[in-house]
Amino acid sequence: EDPLNMRHFAAAPFASGLRYDIQFSAPSGEKVTNIEVFVPDAFGLKEGGWLPIESSPKKFYWVVTNSWIAMGGDNYLNGIIPEYVAITNLSYTYEMSKYLAGLKGSWVPPTEEEMSIISSTP
Repeated sequence: EDPLNMRHFAAAPFASGLRYDIQFSAPSGEKVTNIEVFVPDAFGLKEGGWLPIESSPKKFYWVVTNSWIAMGGDNYLNGIIPEYVAITNLSYTYEMSKYLAGLKGSWVPPTEEEMSIISSTP
């Protein structure tokens, strides 16, 4: 919520399957609201859908990120300590380039519905 690198002051990470509202001028702990996760059709919904994230201590989510963010880089975790971190030493740029090279056809940008940030205000 409060990045250590001030170049990223108005930046927010993109997250596949996660979206939220953000108000950059709000106090720490109140900047991000309306957090939703995408639940695919495998869970019984017709085509999948966005549901509010559950903050119950009994609920947990798997998150995949690079080691910089996982170890607290730019303070996006804001004091949250991951329960488990698997360091793979894979270069995300190399893995991404391999993935993109294997795609057929042209790239289609994400729709507004697929974007992480629902709304933002300064």
